[in-house]
Amino acid sequence: MALGRTVGELEQTISSTELQEWIEYYNLEPFGVDRNEIQLASLSYMLASFMGNTKAKTTDFMPSHHEKPKQKTISELAKQVFAIFGGKT
Repeated sequence: MALGRTVGELEQTISSTELQEWIEYYNLEPFGVDRNEIQLASLSYMLASFMGNTKAKTTDFMPSHHEKPKQKTISELAKQVFAIFGGKT
């Protein structure tokens, strides 16, 4: 039984086969936050459909499925700061 064991102890005793089985299980049955996100997205999708939004998809309500904004380069940030404070680039 793994209760009370540390991560280090488990890393020393788990086989690569067992680790692969856990990975496959996780892919079939999401845990925790992932599972909650899927459930809330499904409810939100049903509500949107009920309210007449026929173009919505379940993934529209899943923050983890949206693209993250592209980070600006230092040069782009500097230009933005100069523009705000009236300086020249």
